[in-house]
Amino acid sequence: MSTTVRLSTETRERLARLAAADGETLTAALERLVHEEEIRRFAEEFNAAYERIWADPQLAAIEREERALWDNAMRDGLHDEPPYVEGDGVGE
Repeated sequence: MSTTVRLSTETRERLARLAAADGETLTAALERLVHEEEIRRFAEEFNAAYERIWADPQLAAIEREERALWDNAMRDGLHDEPPYVEGDGVGE
């Protein structure tokens, strides 16, 4: 399904330059740019959430405790065991 998006001539030309530079269609370039913006915003929100955690001593202590639990889980000794699957595990 597709729809029409109205762009100013200048914006359409800028989008066309970006698309051409990456060998994309206008649609592919617009989809990629929207995806990249979604990722950028997610990362920004994620980082802001951690800034709030580290700014609050009580929340920071909880975060450190949880990380310590994960660190203990990482030391489960599995690195000493042989692999469970020989080869690439495909078709065996």
